[in-house]
Amino acid sequence: MIDLEAVLQWMNEFEPMRLSQAVRTKVEAMNAPEVTKSRMAVLMNDALNTARASADRLEYAEALVYTAVKRYQHNYRLTASQNLQEALTIFPQNSYKFGVTAYMLGWVLWDMEERENAQSYWQQARGIFDTKRAFLQQRLDGMQADIGTAGVDDMSEVYNDWLHKWGEKYLREQSAQLVEILERKRRRRDVTAYDTIDRLLDSVFRTKEYQAEAEACVVSGYTCFVLENYPLAEAYFTRAVATYLPGTHPQAVALWMLGMVQWRIAGEFGRAAQSWERAITTFEDLAVVEKNQNRHNRFEWYSEKLALMRSALTLKLQTAL
Repeated sequence: MIDLEAVLQWMNEFEPMRLSQAVRTKVEAMNAPEVTKSRMAVLMNDALNTARASADRLEYAEALVYTAVKRYQHNYRLTASQNLQEALTIFPQNSYKFGVTAYMLGWVLWDMEERENAQSYWQQARGIFDTKRAFLQQRLDGMQADIGTAGVDDMSEVYNDWLHKWGEKYLREQSAQLVEILERKRRRRDVTAYDTIDRLLDSVFRTKEYQAEAEACVVSGYTCFVLENYPLAEAYFTRAVATYLPGTHPQAVALWMLGMVQWRIAGEFGRAAQSWERAITTFEDLAVVEKNQNRHNRFEWYSEKLALMRSALTLKLQTAL
């Protein structure tokens, strides 16, 4: 005889108990060690009558399951199976509680030597549980991906916290003022930001200061990313990567941001992975330099980010397969 009391504990693991306090009190009284069979019968009938009168039909279904367990424990298998079958007519098909009830009914019927019927109900229960498992696994995978990429899959954090991590800013005052204007427009998602981008790039191109040009391209790319113009964002980040000094911190950050943009463009997953791998390689090289120069804070920062970046890349590639 299977312990249906243990299976009963599954009922409310994912969905709330539907029993009212009045019915719950009667159900709890059934569990008292001193309760007699006659008193048990009265409590079960009272619980069912109270639940049947409820506006919530699911309360009655749940009461049927609780009374069925008690009947089964006292070897009243036929009435236990009838209670469970009636509950199944009320619970929504494919719901979690339908699955638990079908599983319990299968065991009652098995003990009644109705083996084919038992197998049928178990098959129903398994189908529901498999569906729920797939749903929960999907959510778990999503959570793992979100957690694994936290801090490296947030474009605003990479832009605001990584780019100037060590204080390198190349834009002059006039260009910096245009950046402030651009940031205000970006927050409003103002499409006139494109005009400001043109003014910003024109101002830096005339200076022929290549690091400033690269930084302006990053600012422009990030703005286009926020405005969801991914092809134009890709073009600006690509230009930034080509203009920054190779192997530098800002170039690696631009590469990581470029990968984030490419990932959102259909057919460019492979190029996104390549950009991320280049960023990781540069960060690895920079970490070695910082370690050799005994700049422990910088080394630890790179080490922390590298762990997240490698994890994020692995998870991204898994989801793309």
